[in-house]
Amino acid sequence: NEMIRDKTVDISCLLTSADPSFAQEGDKHITRFPESIEELLEYDVVVFGDVDPRQFSDRQLQLISEFVSKRGGGFGMISGPRWSPRAYRNTAIESILPVNITKLPPEDHSTITAGFRPVLTKEGQQSTLFRFFPDKERNKRFLASEIQPLFWYQRGVTAKPGVGEVYAEHPTDIAPDGRKAPLLVLGRFGSGRTLFSAFDDSWRWRFYTGESVFDTYWVQQF
Repeated sequence: NEMIRDKTVDISCLLTSADPSFAQEGDKHITRFPESIEELLEYDVVVFGDVDPRQFSDRQLQLISEFVSKRGGGFGMISGPRWSPRAYRNTAIESILPVNITKLPPEDHSTITAGFRPVLTKEGQQSTLFRFFPDKERNKRFLASEIQPLFWYQRGVTAKPGVGEVYAEHPTDIAPDGRKAPLLVLGRFGSGRTLFSAFDDSWRWRFYTGESVFDTYWVQQF
């Protein structure tokens, strides 16, 4: 919805769980995912939410790999509790991701009551992705104690050495490689760029701030 509202971004949304009669939203309406590299090259970035990989053919997933590695396209994945990234192991998408997903723990459906705030790494501090206020000290205080806490995140992922750069990490949890659990990882795959978000509830950042923080975060990623 934010990308649809933002006039600096042209977006095509494909809600795969919708009924066939559902009118897909976006600036450029589509009814299916691209089935050729020519169709895919009409876009700059492909972003997956928590989508079932069975909605795509093996050829379509391979096209995304080619789109990124050979054509310089961008790919992002926003984790979710059902499919992403868990169900993409042993698919063409796994190699694109800037994180390893081979050591994910079993699904945990227990109720989460304790929230957390992301901690920026040096790369995150130097980037504009988490820059919500012009004043650096104001921005630092906001991230440390004011931004709405997150709750769920995908445990068990690790940044691929030499590929993924961690921009934000969990304040206390440890990943399988002994480092702080990554929350936002950017990387490269061939000539393209990739992004992996281990959390899916950035919508909480709209609380008490209107749209400014939430909008800024997502627009700067694109």
